[in-house]
Amino acid sequence: MSSDMDTLKAKISDRLPLERSAQARQQEDGTLSSPEPLSHYRDVPAWVLLADPGAGKTDTIKTLCAAEDGYYTTARNFLALQVPSGQSGPIFIDGLDEMTAGSTLDQIRAKLQQTGTQKFRIACREADWRGNIDSTALEHLVGSDNFAELHLAPLTREQTRALIAYWQLSNDEDAEKFMHQAEQRDLSGLLDNPQTLCMLVKAVAAKGGDWPASKTQTYEMACAQLVQEQNDAHRAAQENSVQPFAQVLEAAGYLSAVMLLSGSSSIARQPPREAPASTLALSDLSYGKTAPDKSACQAALLTSLFRATGQREFIPIHRTVAEYLGAHYLVSRIRAGLPSSRVLALMLGQDAGVVPELRGLHAWLAATASGELRRELIERDPLGVVLNGDVRNFNRTEKLAVFNALRDEATRYTYFRSQNWARHPFGALATADMEDDFKTLLQSADRSPPHLALLDCVLDALAYGHQMPALTSSLEQVVRDKTYRSDLRTAALSTLVI
Repeated sequence: MSSDMDTLKAKISDRLPLERSAQARQQEDGTLSSPEPLSHYRDVPAWVLLADPGAGKTDTIKTLCAAEDGYYTTARNFLALQVPSGQSGPIFIDGLDEMTAGSTLDQIRAKLQQTGTQKFRIACREADWRGNIDSTALEHLVGSDNFAELHLAPLTREQTRALIAYWQLSNDEDAEKFMHQAEQRDLSGLLDNPQTLCMLVKAVAAKGGDWPASKTQTYEMACAQLVQEQNDAHRAAQENSVQPFAQVLEAAGYLSAVMLLSGSSSIARQPPREAPASTLALSDLSYGKTAPDKSACQAALLTSLFRATGQREFIPIHRTVAEYLGAHYLVSRIRAGLPSSRVLALMLGQDAGVVPELRGLHAWLAATASGELRRELIERDPLGVVLNGDVRNFNRTEKLAVFNALRDEATRYTYFRSQNWARHPFGALATADMEDDFKTLLQSADRSPPHLALLDCVLDALAYGHQMPALTSSLEQVVRDKTYRSDLRTAALSTLVI
């Protein structure tokens, strides 16, 4: 395994060159254009490339530098060292964000003017770019018609597949299976950023190619990596002001919970001049004894748990990550004395049902909570708890409560699954301690529509969960019994031959 990990690390340090795309800021209305390959901007004299942490800025501009016969340097080295004489190609300046952007940019402008170059490219993190202030400063050097503010587009599915295959020394088919496994665990939002993708590939490789046993473990692993600063220069710069990871994770959970419960679309570090009412500013939030401090929240926004929108605002890297973190924060507050009824009141509609947009947060609350609160959450939305959270660590009594609540749902409406036929999440209910209960359900003489709808869930659990050879005869009975629906008999047969 050590040899495999060494090979993977070597491959990652020598990344596969990819043709990346970017979106340009439109001068007319400030919106972003459709993605275009970066080669499309080769004739633009000057541009800045903005991206989130780990999105691949450095690899991208190094590749472009070689293609344009340019000169690559970091912002620090550009200011400290002389540009080689006779350099005629564009100057590629990386890592503006690794220094104090405001004053550093002025120094870079002065030296660019001094060198007389009219063709340059600068890379910077989205969070450290001051929008129109910095773009206008660079436009003064070359003119607005000769400058572009570019935002690096996420990896395409084809690029993600190529990177996985390259790093794993595998083929496209194996890479596609890896992506499918990530998507089944609701981690698709981590696949379009090279750094988060790399984190997943390394974590799975470290376990011998096996994914974590539960969805909860997968998210715990992912968030523990995403909260850490991966850039050595940034880490060194933050050495004296770094926040403990636990505090930053708590702050990320707080921001996620507030965003989800308030229906906000994004968070801004500074109150935006012109932004929709759905944008939440850090200054709008409360800080103090019952909430993380503002510095921890600011630090959270700068981690890979959030990504910039291109409008100087931030959104969670993926909604499911926000739901996981938000639920953990809310459960910690409930355990500290916050009445759960107050939290639930924010999540329920006029019909006392869970608001559709909050079913994911509700499901992760059930996965994170325990005791009476978990049972209440199960009863309110059993299907959502299965599909959107993680029921693997529920005890037998709680899993039976899920099946009882699902039967109640089927009694009210037989086709309660008609809006979402996802099957694999039910596998988390098929653990060894449920074998006798599944046998009872399979052998039941009940053929009512609610029971058959429940049996559909049981067969999905058996298809994707812990294998139970002792149930072979019971499944064969379902296959042979013509009093069952044909789709149930087919599902039982499929489970037998897996």
